[in-house]
Amino acid sequence: MINKARTKVRFSVMGLALALALFCTAGQQDAFGADRKKKFAVKGVGTHSCSEFLAATSMGPADLMPYRNWVEGYLSATNRLTSGVYDVTPWQSGELLLTIMAGHCQKNEPHTIALVAQGIVNAFEANWLDRASRSLQIKTDTHSVQVYESIIGQTKEKLATLGYYSGKTDTTFNKETQEALSLYQVSQGLEVTGLPDPLTLFRLFQS
Repeated sequence: MINKARTKVRFSVMGLALALALFCTAGQQDAFGADRKKKFAVKGVGTHSCSEFLAATSMGPADLMPYRNWVEGYLSATNRLTSGVYDVTPWQSGELLLTIMAGHCQKNEPHTIALVAQGIVNAFEANWLDRASRSLQIKTDTHSVQVYESIIGQTKEKLATLGYYSGKTDTTFNKETQEALSLYQVSQGLEVTGLPDPLTLFRLFQS
């Protein structure tokens, strides 16, 4: 685990543990556009190693920003260049992506950031959003989250499958949805927000 005393970045211990389990496909780098040998030039911090990224985690948010920006740019390009895809990371926040990267890099220090970014794309393939969806901001008294409307529907379906929800599986976020999410979060030892926050969805969609 990352030494929390050495880093100013709020990496979640739960998220880190999940990230290590998720990243079984990270070593497979597919190129959506490349030469005949499936090779392509990598620019900027995409060429940096995991060990360099891990060193940045101990420095602070400003040192991590180039990595976050590069990966989010890579994901945006993947959205643009992949047929039939709107968003390959539809609910994963930048903070969660950094946590996943850190979890993978802890055991794979020679890997490049470009390889890790492609690993994220591969690992979340089952969760890719195939069409545009309205982005909603959902709030409680203490928390808020930005989420696609279609993800709310998927969340309800998953909660219903697991026995936490018995209402309509539409895309409306209501009191029943909030209560079901709270129950699920309690059962998983997650922070109880009652919202479809990234860490909750990470665990839920891997169930």
